[in-house]
Amino acid sequence: MNWFQCILYGFVLGISEFIPVSSGAQGTVLQLLFGTGKNDAIRELIVHIFSLLGFLIAWRNPLSQLINNRYISSRSGNRNRHIRENHDSRFVRSAMLPMLLIMILSFYFWGSISVIPMVIMLILNGILLYLPERMLQGNKSSRSMSALDAWLVGIAGGLSATLGFSRVGLCISSAQMRGADRKNALNWAYMLSIPAMLLFIATDFVMLVFGSQTQAYSTGFGGYLLMAISSFVGSYLSVYLLRNAVLNRSLSAFAYYSWGTALFLFILYLL
Repeated sequence: MNWFQCILYGFVLGISEFIPVSSGAQGTVLQLLFGTGKNDAIRELIVHIFSLLGFLIAWRNPLSQLINNRYISSRSGNRNRHIRENHDSRFVRSAMLPMLLIMILSFYFWGSISVIPMVIMLILNGILLYLPERMLQGNKSSRSMSALDAWLVGIAGGLSATLGFSRVGLCISSAQMRGADRKNALNWAYMLSIPAMLLFIATDFVMLVFGSQTQAYSTGFGGYLLMAISSFVGSYLSVYLLRNAVLNRSLSAFAYYSWGTALFLFILYLL
């Protein structure tokens, strides 16, 4: 990759990691356009690390409030707030288990997929984003959500290991279809993104150390540095973009984008 391609690749994957589009599918489109290989583990490791850093900094205030509110409410005797925070924590923990399990199994048994299955996944991703917008909006908090609801949200998030599906998008959509309001669904999706990204980073590191990476280190230090900066910026901006979309608009635009990506990817495949 040249430097312009590194900047574009890092920014697109960074911003798509935390909005309801498949970052893996965006990466595949760019790889086809650039004519680069898929097996540069250090490239994926850098993008995942700096995307997570950008996300954590952009979402630091809500995240710190979730942590501090739970600690302060338990120390100050604010029983109602403490119960609410405990329910949020328990819901996310319950959803995290199936999500990580499905992701690990997908890494081990599935691996990468070809273009046609990815096109199908993108179409399904768009449908799953579109459906909740045509349903009555719920108002459930984590206290009203059942263990089954948490598992279904976690299963939906685990599908993100398959290229074409969006972790954040499916977590939000599945939570909404189970009756959760948008704000809670967004917070749970973001909280689940942290262990998911850590798993991606661990997998990238294992592949870098133990895998056969024929094209690793092919970009050069300058290219990797630009990729790191652009992925950080992209993920930082994605937090504000999605919060505005979820709280003030809808996810329908991301559904149309997913379908458009499927069509564009199919055309690239035919060419």
